[in-house]
Amino acid sequence: CVRAHARAREATAFSFLSLGTDWIRRIAWSCRLISLMPINQTEPYRLSMTERIKTAASILGITIALLVAVDLLGRAAAAVDRRFFNPPSLDSADAALDARQFAAAYDGADYDPAMLFREFSATERIIYEPYTIWDRRFYRGELINIDIQGFRITANNSNAPDAMSVWVFGGSTIWGEAAPDRETIPSFLSEYLNDWGVDSTVENFGERGFVSTQEAVFLYRELQAGGRPDVALFYDGINDAAAASNWPEIPGSHLSLHRIRDRFEFGEIPSERRRDLVRSLGVYQAARIVLDRLEARNRAAAEHHPIRIQLQPRFLDANFDYLANQAIDVWLANRETVSALADEFGFIPIFVLQPSLWTAGKPLHASEGRILSDHLESRAMTHIMAVRAEMSSVLQSRRNAGSLPPNVYDFSDIFASIEAPLYIDYVHTAGPGNRIAAQALFEILAARLCLAAPPNAAPRIASAISDACS
Repeated sequence: CVRAHARAREATAFSFLSLGTDWIRRIAWSCRLISLMPINQTEPYRLSMTERIKTAASILGITIALLVAVDLLGRAAAAVDRRFFNPPSLDSADAALDARQFAAAYDGADYDPAMLFREFSATERIIYEPYTIWDRRFYRGELINIDIQGFRITANNSNAPDAMSVWVFGGSTIWGEAAPDRETIPSFLSEYLNDWGVDSTVENFGERGFVSTQEAVFLYRELQAGGRPDVALFYDGINDAAAASNWPEIPGSHLSLHRIRDRFEFGEIPSERRRDLVRSLGVYQAARIVLDRLEARNRAAAEHHPIRIQLQPRFLDANFDYLANQAIDVWLANRETVSALADEFGFIPIFVLQPSLWTAGKPLHASEGRILSDHLESRAMTHIMAVRAEMSSVLQSRRNAGSLPPNVYDFSDIFASIEAPLYIDYVHTAGPGNRIAAQALFEILAARLCLAAPPNAAPRIASAISDACS
């Protein structure tokens, strides 16, 4: 300010921001306005109120211009980084680094897990769907593809017009959150069925967060629209456990109940608006370029580094037997509804309780132990996993009592002999785990088909099933 004041007498008038005044003199006097230098009463340069306002406006304009420039530079840097330098993928929910891309389960994969999760994040822009509440938008990528109806593409399907139609319902595990199109459970199941000699098309009707009630409604809506499956397969467990754990007062609730309820009752949520505003800032995006890479480097190094892990749950403070019974009651009630539809429309229903990281059976790899240990630090995650594990005990008790229908299966132990890493989080598995699950589903389905072909199967398909079973 002192230097600017000394030059003010000799400075040439310069118009800045169309205010037509000597900018150096304005800077000098703006310093005096905020009492950073004493005002000399004999000073010939005195600012009128109008000039002071113009000076303040000049400073404000410069400040805004600098902020806009910094924001635009940050946005440009983030855009260039995403386009050319393959940044690590972020979790779409909280914009934090999605550490699952570094899971040991991806060792040996012939694709880039970071690209997989970047594409997965891009598919998270959901739309409203009547009755089932949410659905995916159309998406085309190298590893993930969603058709115009919002359904994940299934690989290995037959093109025969009379192929056996298999509809697979479930949550994100069926959808294939941890895998490219060709390594989802439906894609592997289609491969096994067609290799068996039965032309088949497997539809992936999985959706992230769907509970069995949404799936039953989904099935009804597809039947209502004229679709007719030969087989309807339901693969559930963890989302029903989450619903029972989080909202036990509303049996059969869908997930994200509080957010959807609050949006319906109160409109847009202010906290979410503030969060989205901060994430949109160029400075924030530029900072993530550095921070995400630092975290990614540390996480990738730690993922394969052996450490001593303590698997001691701290939050076993709920009535898990009660919650598990509630979840099983809802699941089996939906089975009854689907079975009634199966009798009416002529398809084979099959119900499977999916495995998860905290169910008896699988020997934990070091990376899976770390994942489980991290989840056990959260009360909510501990409760969800504990309810899911207890659901298997409830199901077994009912089976022992003779009250369980024959088309209900529990896959809790299908990984019991696998020591290699399969899980990337508490429930999702990479391609190798999905292949094992699809193999188990195929064996169940093949055994059921060998008892009787689907009532509405084409004669050629019924004959192919008979030949495959002989």
